[in-house]
Amino acid sequence: MSEEKKAKSHDRGKSTPDSAGQVPFDDELKPKKSSAEMVIDPAGGDEKGFEAELTTSLIETERQLALQTSRSLALESWRSSRHIVQGFKPVPWFIWRISNYVMGQPEQVRPLSEGLVLGLRRLIFAAASDPFIGAGQKVNNIHKALNVLPSDVIAAIAVLHAVCRKLSPMPHAQIWRPVLDEAIIRARLAWMLGATSLQFGRGRAMLSGFSTRSGLAVLIATGDDRQAHQALEGMASGVSAKDLGLSIYGSDPAQISSMLLSAAGCGRAASYGIIINSISDVPETKKQKSELKWYSSYSIIESLRAGKEIDPSLWAILNLDPIQVEEKLRQEARTVLRRGHGWNWLI
Repeated sequence: MSEEKKAKSHDRGKSTPDSAGQVPFDDELKPKKSSAEMVIDPAGGDEKGFEAELTTSLIETERQLALQTSRSLALESWRSSRHIVQGFKPVPWFIWRISNYVMGQPEQVRPLSEGLVLGLRRLIFAAASDPFIGAGQKVNNIHKALNVLPSDVIAAIAVLHAVCRKLSPMPHAQIWRPVLDEAIIRARLAWMLGATSLQFGRGRAMLSGFSTRSGLAVLIATGDDRQAHQALEGMASGVSAKDLGLSIYGSDPAQISSMLLSAAGCGRAASYGIIINSISDVPETKKQKSELKWYSSYSIIESLRAGKEIDPSLWAILNLDPIQVEEKLRQEARTVLRRGHGWNWLI
C-alpha cells in the first residue's frame, strides 16, 4: 500500500485546528484538551526497524561529532548525550520520514503531498490558521493549508510538536516547562529570521531557534529529582546552560539539541551546525556552508534573546544586511518576550 493510502486510511476523524484562542472556531473545530490528539500516527510503519536504524544513526553521529569536538567536549559527554536522546526518541517514524524527506538534503526543500501529511492535518490546520505564521483565519482544508505553509515549516512544526508531546508526561514539568516555552519563543523569532533568509528558510531557522533551549528542557525532564533541583538553582543564579548541563548531567545542552536534530531526521548539516562553535579541530575553510548557516541562525537567535551584539559575519553567512533586518528582528524579540509565543496549539 502506498504511503498516501496508508495515511488516508488512518485519519477519518474531523479536523481540529487551534489558534490559541486568537481565531474563532465553531464547535466542530474546537481544539482537543490533549496535544497528542493533534497528531494521528499512521499504522503500518516498521517501528522496530526504525528504532534499530535510529540507534545506528545516533551512534554514527556520536562518533563523528566526538572526533570533531575532541578538544572541546569529552567523549563521555557525547556518549551520555546519545544515550539520553536514544531513550527519549523525540519523533515517531512517520515524522522522521517527513522531516528527512523535506530537509534531509542541505540547501534543498522538497514539497509535501497531501497524502504524506494527513496524520498531521489537525496540527497543520492550527498552524495554517495562526495569525503570525498562517492565514490569520480558520483553515480546515488540507489543500489550502499546504498553500499557506511551506513544506519546511510543516516539517519543523511536526518535529517541535513531537518533542513537546514527548516531554508532556515527563517529571519536573515545573522546571522544564518554562525552558520549553523559551525554546518556542526562540523558534518564533527564528521563523522571522528565516523569512528574511530564503536560502536557509523558515523551517530550518525554527529548528535552530528551538535548539537553543530544547536540549536543556530534555536534560531536565530525563534527569532525577536531585539534578532537577540543582538545575533550578543553577538557572536562578545565572549559570550558563552549557556549564549547568556539563556539571549536573554530563552533557552540554547543545549536544542534546544536536542529537535531537539527528534523531528527528533533519540531516547532518543540522547536527553539525548546532554544535559548530565547539568544532575547534576543523579549520574554518573546511566547515560546510550548510553547517555554518545552522550555526549562524542558532547564534543570532541566542544574541537576539540576550540583547547582545551580533557578529557581522553571522549575518553575512545568511546573506543578510543587518541594516535592513536587525532592528526589525530586535523589535519582534521585544514583542514576543512581552506577550509570549502564542503557540499554545504547539504544546
